[in-house]
Amino acid sequence: MKHLLVVATVIVFAGCCSMNHMTSDVQSGDADNAIRQMDRDFSAAASSGNLDGMMSIYTDDATLMAAELPPFQGKAAIRQFWTGFMSAYPKVALTLTPDEITQSGDMATEVGHYEADLTAAGSTTPFHDKGKFFLAWRKVNGKWLAYVDSFSSNSPPPAR
Repeated sequence: MKHLLVVATVIVFAGCCSMNHMTSDVQSGDADNAIRQMDRDFSAAASSGNLDGMMSIYTDDATLMAAELPPFQGKAAIRQFWTGFMSAYPKVALTLTPDEITQSGDMATEVGHYEADLTAAGSTTPFHDKGKFFLAWRKVNGKWLAYVDSFSSNSPPPAR
């Protein structure tokens, strides 16, 4: 009877250990460095007015959620948002700082904060903005891409 209990325990333990299987496309912990690099690349693209560089972080079916606006769904709608933003603020100096990146298989989340100096069209004086962001990332064909992007300023909206 003791022998049967030991064998059953070993089988259950071995089964539990083999349940943690990941595909060859996903490496445990690879999201952190890749996402931090994507943040740097996005910041550089935004700061240089490179819309294509900004768009390179998104999946085709991504959703962008900015404060006080309806969601922008799909890459074409997100491009439209950023085109309008860059027209309104042609000079941008952006820094994205991840506070936490959590990976589970081919999915990851990022919570962070940003600082930006934004110069409105027709102005020469930038204003400084601070805020927070959340991104959900998915690994697609070996590359981490954002499929949900949400951000908002810490400052109250301007009086209307």
